[in-house]
Amino acid sequence: MDGEPAIVIMNGKIMENTMRKIRYRASDLMEQLRDKGVFDLNEVEFAILETNGKLSVLKKPQFQPVTPQHLNIPSLPGGMGTELIYDGQIIKQNLENLNVTEEWLYSQLKAKGIKDVSEGFLATITSQGSFYVDTYVDRLKRLTDISDYPGPN
Repeated sequence: MDGEPAIVIMNGKIMENTMRKIRYRASDLMEQLRDKGVFDLNEVEFAILETNGKLSVLKKPQFQPVTPQHLNIPSLPGGMGTELIYDGQIIKQNLENLNVTEEWLYSQLKAKGIKDVSEGFLATITSQGSFYVDTYVDRLKRLTDISDYPGPN
């Protein structure tokens, strides 16, 4: 894109004429909104396509996140997740660094319905104790299709 920024959503309304003029498709808009963590157009007050091709988004006030600062709540650093399982293998050094045992890890996996560590693709824990695990077999009942192309009939 050359020239100046283009407003593609104004006051919650998509500016179709502007989008047509700059050859910007609805699928492009949706992709860049998702990249900004917006999956519902109802949340957007303004969206501006910048000259570098990136989308700047201002959410409506009711959809802007509340922070601990807004609520005058002291906050602790969130920390980054430490890998405990990677590609089905336990990272023993990280368990030692965190002063947790393999038994503890197995109990966490069991609580998530995972019988063997080899089922795990990735498991992490934050300094606040938030445990995340992803398995190789995703037990999703229904997949979401975000394509704008019609599927096979």
